[in-house]
Amino acid sequence: MAVNTARTPMVRRWRKNMELGDGPEDRAYVDMLTTLSEGSVRRNFNPYTDIDWDAPEFAVT
Repeated sequence: MAVNTARTPMVRRWRKNMELGDGPEDRAYVDMLTTLSEGSVRRNFNPYTDIDWDAPEFAVT
């Protein structure tokens, strides 16, 4: 079975740029991607559990 290889420089560059390392930027990207992926599956919103009502920005002064 033959392995498909990148046939154009643009595809090779795209594939090379898709690899992630262990740096903090890569971890932040993976965390954001995970959040977005989970959010696309979980489409309901419950304000009683999804919002941290005890957070300081919701304090009534």
